[in-house]
Amino acid sequence: MFPKLQNIKEPEQVNPEDFIENFCSAVKEKLVEKVELERLIEDEVDSKGNTYMIFLTIYNMW
Repeated sequence: MFPKLQNIKEPEQVNPEDFIENFCSAVKEKLVEKVELERLIEDEVDSKGNTYMIFLTIYNMW
């Protein structure tokens, strides 16, 4: 019924320790990226907030 599958390779054996190390490294990289993005967002919000507060201060002085 089904055609014969050709050129099928056996799955490679993966050392569990290597897998865990690679997985943890990938997760660490993503967490570092996430933290950096959060810091950028916080800095942007702070700068916008400071701009808004300066505007309110000047506006209230008039």
